[in-house]
Amino acid sequence: MTIENIYKYGYGLLKLDQQTLYSMDCFEFIERVEGSLLWHEYQLDEQLNNQAWFTANLMMASGNMKKSTDALKLKKGLYKSLEDLEEESKTKVTVKKDYEDEKAKLLGRFGLDESQLNS
Repeated sequence: MTIENIYKYGYGLLKLDQQTLYSMDCFEFIERVEGSLLWHEYQLDEQLNNQAWFTANLMMASGNMKKSTDALKLKKGLYKSLEDLEEESKTKVTVKKDYEDEKAKLLGRFGLDESQLNS
């Protein structure tokens, strides 16, 4: 990190005075910068999410929608917030079926032999 970046983030982003900036160690400075950037990211996400809601409701109110839809579907099409991305990234539980067990159950249910199968 160059001295220009330290001044840019210290004085600009964090709004520190000279004495506070010079008394901080590198770890504390970087931690504060990362926290501030994360906070700004969440603020921007909230603003964009609100803008998407306003736009979706305006689109619904204008009466120009050819298909019936709701504001939530329109909003998700306009902007995916951080919460939406977290929900999508959650692992979905998939159940693996044992095809041999299913095959045996069906053969028993219908009273068939394996020799009668096509495959």
